[in-house]
Amino acid sequence: MTVPPFIDTHHHLWDLENNSYPWLKEDVGHFIGDYSAIRQTYLISDFHRGANGLPLKKSVHVQAEWDHDADPVGETAWLQGVADDPASDGMPNAIIAYANLSDPDVEGVLERHAEHANWRGIRHMLNWSDDPKFRFAESGDLMSDPQWRSGFKLLAKFNVSFEVQIWPWQLQEA
Repeated sequence: MTVPPFIDTHHHLWDLENNSYPWLKEDVGHFIGDYSAIRQTYLISDFHRGANGLPLKKSVHVQAEWDHDADPVGETAWLQGVADDPASDGMPNAIIAYANLSDPDVEGVLERHAEHANWRGIRHMLNWSDDPKFRFAESGDLMSDPQWRSGFKLLAKFNVSFEVQIWPWQLQEA
């Protein structure tokens, strides 16, 4: 069977020696269980090797929980550098970055993301549960918060997408 050319629409890269991904450097415990197998550097060369000769044409990198407090645009800048390296074949061709849409200065953050040619959107994980181990967001009412909604509206100004990540019980609010 011939595999048709395809786009990997959601993958992650990380360089743990040079970049900050706290959740991968510390054993923080997680509801998914033991994720120690992925707590190692995973670069574009590893990604290409993993494709194992399949006709991978393009890829979309989705934010991987870089240390946002240190620099919410740092991961985007690093990934653009990866994509600009001829050895990467232009991958990742699209970058879905992080921005805290409830941040009063989110427009400035989005402007900084826009300096990078492959930036295509934002993922702000909004998962909320009564059980703290299933919470990814700062609060359970972000989607109805006026400040967050104001930040969300700014995405149209930059003509970028929003990747929603919520639990099924949050769908009505979305």
